[in-house]
Amino acid sequence: MSKTLIINPIKEEIYYTKFLIDGFADCEFLGRESLNETLTTEPDLISSVDILIVAFNMKGFSALLEELQSETNQIKTIITFKQEESEAVEQHITYNPNIVTYCINGGDVAKLESSYRRLSKLQERTSKGASYCRVRIDYFLKFSKVICDVFIKLSEEKYIKIINRHQEYSEDDINKYIDKDCNHLYIKEFDFKLFVNGVVKNIQEKNHSKLPVLAGENSFIPLTCQETVHEMVHKMGLSTQALMLTNEAINSTIKLVQKNDVYKLLKKTLGEGTYISEISMLVNYISCAICRESEWKAPDNYLRLSIASFFQNISLNEDNLAKIEMTSTPEFEDLFNTSKKKVTEHPSKSADQVLKIKGLPIGVDKIIMNHHERYDGKGFPRGIDYTRLDPMTSIFVVSLELANTLYETGFYRDAIIEKILEMESRYTKGSFAKIMSAMKVAFAIPLIEHDRQDFLNE
Repeated sequence: MSKTLIINPIKEEIYYTKFLIDGFADCEFLGRESLNETLTTEPDLISSVDILIVAFNMKGFSALLEELQSETNQIKTIITFKQEESEAVEQHITYNPNIVTYCINGGDVAKLESSYRRLSKLQERTSKGASYCRVRIDYFLKFSKVICDVFIKLSEEKYIKIINRHQEYSEDDINKYIDKDCNHLYIKEFDFKLFVNGVVKNIQEKNHSKLPVLAGENSFIPLTCQETVHEMVHKMGLSTQALMLTNEAINSTIKLVQKNDVYKLLKKTLGEGTYISEISMLVNYISCAICRESEWKAPDNYLRLSIASFFQNISLNEDNLAKIEMTSTPEFEDLFNTSKKKVTEHPSKSADQVLKIKGLPIGVDKIIMNHHERYDGKGFPRGIDYTRLDPMTSIFVVSLELANTLYETGFYRDAIIEKILEMESRYTKGSFAKIMSAMKVAFAIPLIEHDRQDFLNE
């Protein structure tokens, strides 16, 4: 059974937090009222639990936060805060996939549940043992940055990380290991395919800071949402060209929507820090990147996918309803009938809303109408299968599935590869098969296996 440690100076808030999590998770709880005392008398406790829940700004919090926000941190953490501390939290807590925040006196419990489950999955992934591949050390002298973590081997069981993912390093950093007669460095098995296919070069050329800011006086996209999603897509490894063409499509969408009455409704729907706003942006980037590598690549199609991404949930204003992907899930079954009706009708109602846009490209309403349909015909609202889904809708469907998975599990290479290869095993016919090939190219997953031994010894 997993362990959750709650550290909060107010005993009642420890009980309340436990009460909330008890409603959706089966785990062992530990409670502590003093962070400093815990660090002093039980120094290994925090690193030994699966999930840490700690109150913002309690005594000792600043030092702990510095550790939590370091690149090497693997502690899955929920930071609780009060509404009056919101501004301070926004200033001090930077984006980190291992950290989420929750307002203890006004937060959405559904968001807490989603965050807790995502962190739990990340912890399960972190806890699993990893296999390593060796690479000749002089290879690393050719670059100054790599896409994956790099390790040195101390024994058959122990590997120490010496270079972090995306960290810049110098020749001196490598030469000091060469001077110690170290002939090989190691990368994790799930990173190897990316490594051999030259993703290092692609990531090296990428400059995240050059991505244009989409927010302006009339933008409907919250700035914090942009920053969060840009950080996510940067970690996913999409090409610079794919990111730039997506930004062009998004900017075209903004210009088109600003001229229409539906603009205010869209701006209201895409609120700060919501699932609806972040998933809209993620599907934008993923779908345009896939389309770019397919036979349907064209600016008009990028625009269609971008508009559909923003308007897919325009008729919903609740994150917990927007997160429901299938009507066969327990999350759907547990809803009241009125909420079930909102979910099943939102594709058609959202499609009706998008049709109000003057100058709308043909086919956007069809993408939105069918974005919850599935390859096997088990989607909604009509239950049609791949034979009745056009290519743009099919691209959107697979992009939404991948975006939802990564939103829950984290934007890590192993998660991306695992999910895409699992999808490829299911989507084998019609335009879906071609789209999966395009998706693998977009995410730099090789289409054929390489001879590992030849590469390592070349």
